[in-house]
Amino acid sequence: MSNECNGCGDPSIPTVNNEAKECCELYPANCVVTSEYQSYFKIGVGKTLTYVINTIAKFVKKNQIRIDVLESLRDYKIVEGILDQEASDDPTGVFVKNETTVTPVLVRVNPGKYTLTMIGVFTAGKTFIDIKEFNIGWGEKVKAYWVDVNTIAIESGSSTDFIDDDVITSMPIEIKIYD
Repeated sequence: MSNECNGCGDPSIPTVNNEAKECCELYPANCVVTSEYQSYFKIGVGKTLTYVINTIAKFVKKNQIRIDVLESLRDYKIVEGILDQEASDDPTGVFVKNETTVTPVLVRVNPGKYTLTMIGVFTAGKTFIDIKEFNIGWGEKVKAYWVDVNTIAIESGSSTDFIDDDVITSMPIEIKIYD
C-alpha cells in the first residue's frame, strides 16, 4: 500500500472505502478527515479514533500508577545489579535497582572471595540471593550467600575449590530483603 490515501484526504472523492479507512489508520499524517468522512471513522457513539487512543493512554497511565502503588506495598526490597571482576581487582557492580537507602560496596577479600556490604540491610533469615548465571562455563562457578546483616559473600572459581579470580563477567544478581 502506498503512503497516499485515495478517498481519505481528498474531499472530492465522495466514497470512503475500506482501503481508504485502513490507509488513514496506518498513515494518519496523510489523512485529512473532513466532516463528510468523520462519521465513518467514529468508534461508538461520538467516539473518534483519537478519543479511543487518548482513553487507552489514560488507562495505561492509571495502571502504571497502580503498579507503582502495589510495588510500594510489597513486603520486601530489591537490590539488582550486574557484577564484574577482573584480575586481582575489587569487583565492580552496576546496580540498576536499589530500593534501600544504602549504597552497595564490593570488596575483594582473597582470590575468588568477595563481599557485598550494605550496613544493616540483610535481614537474618529473610534475605534471598539469586545469581542469574550460576554455572559460568568450563567448570567455573559462582555462589553467593548471606553472612550477616551487613554482608553477602560471593565466591568464584572452579567447581572444586572456589578460589579463582577473573570468573565473574556481566553476572546478574538479585537480592530480595523481606521485612
